Amino acid sequence: QNAWKHLEPTFGHLRPAQITDALERQYGRSRGVAPSTLRLELSLLRGVWNHAVKRRTLSVNDTPALGPLPEQSPPRDRWLSAEETSRVLAVAPEMSRVWKFIWVASETAARRTAIQDLRWSQVDFEVGVIHFLPPGAKQSRKRKASVPISSRLRPVLERMHRERTDEWVSGGGGKINEPLRLIGKRAKVNGVTPHVFRHTAATRMAREGVPLWIIANVLGNTVEQVEKVYAKWQPQAHQAAVDMIGKGIAA
Repeated sequence: QNAWKHLEPTFGHLRPAQITDALERQYGRSRGVAPSTLRLELSLLRGVWNHAVKRRTLSVNDTPALGPLPEQSPPRDRWLSAEETSRVLAVAPEMSRVWKFIWVASETAARRTAIQDLRWSQVDFEVGVIHFLPPGAKQSRKRKASVPISSRLRPVLERMHRERTDEWVSGGGGKINEPLRLIGKRAKVNGVTPHVFRHTAATRMAREGVPLWIIANVLGNTVEQVEKVYAKWQPQAHQAAVDMIGKGIAA
């Protein structure tokens, strides 16, 4: 449904057979989004008529012969050093919406929407855990995890709770990308986005030797997803194995 909001103005009035590679390229230029987002939206569009063919509500002769989908975006590997994170926090106005977001994002590795949707009723100070999945809500493909409150975050979170003016932990919804970009510019730190705090948290955990399955639980990802991105930061896990390669060979 979310993808269709963007697809409908270009494709909604057409039959599948009328869609061409040129029209898809035109849509891509007008969207101006990352290749991975464009690939997802167009694959969903193609999937609709492929499903209709399987259901025999559309003839295969009425579907277009299109070229390959856009390439995937290269993996985002930007993460912030401890010094960079400190600089970003230092220039963000205390108790502002962006300051609150940075604190929660950098200490929980949660996704942007999970942080912006977080209410105080989901923060259990007694047990010491933040439940990013609201009570009664169902898990989606992007799972929302329950994350312990770090010792560094707790005093900040308690202050935020004392001085709260509404039910939202970090000020609720609204655009956060641009405020973060401006904070990054002031701090002279490139690549400050909502995602970079999640990626930074996971990278730092991996570099400190936290087991990948625990990182997966914190992120709400599968172990396979985490291994694919973060296993490279744990070469020590394979040190004993590679040391066996040269065993018995004279130097």
